[in-house]
Amino acid sequence: MGLDMSYQAIPAKCDLIERARNDPVLGELLCLVPLWLRKGQGPRIGTWPEGELLWQHLCELAKQYPGIEQWNFDLDRSWDELHYLLSATRRGEKAGEEDTLLDKAVRGIGKIADHVRAPQGVHVTYVTPGEVELVGVVLESMTTESLRVHYSPKKMEQHTVYKFWADRAGEFEFSAARYFEGFRAFYFDAARRGDGVIVCLD
Repeated sequence: MGLDMSYQAIPAKCDLIERARNDPVLGELLCLVPLWLRKGQGPRIGTWPEGELLWQHLCELAKQYPGIEQWNFDLDRSWDELHYLLSATRRGEKAGEEDTLLDKAVRGIGKIADHVRAPQGVHVTYVTPGEVELVGVVLESMTTESLRVHYSPKKMEQHTVYKFWADRAGEFEFSAARYFEGFRAFYFDAARRGDGVIVCLD
């Protein structure tokens, strides 16, 4: 058992975040949005009234915004490893504004409401459209090669990077660096559309 990170871009005009903030039932289901949109399938009719309401809302969004079911990305259990490679904050080094933005890009940081949690109890978070745009700018100057200098299995284990063990570490190319290009492209696309991003750790 472990914690996997998933992301879903949603249009700025979408009221999903505000609804989740004001509706405890919807708030507890928000973490399902990336999974349900990606699968194109919600709960079976007649099995879960609350879930069905959310699924109906997502189906309406899909009609309004064709392609939204593909506006997601998964870091699986490599989210903390990528965070370490991206951000001086995570590495315990002197950090700046760009690092703060990268922290938010990976972790979300800042709960929507206390009741908006994933099943394992972690708060679901939200990156605003304005922040997404800034994240895109920061990521534009970064490359896989620029992350390589921070790849140190021994130091990463010392910093207790999630699900990372130095003696099991592979070469840099086979580490979380392989997720970077997809993560970068996801935020570029979200920024281009003016979307916000839901961040779910569960």
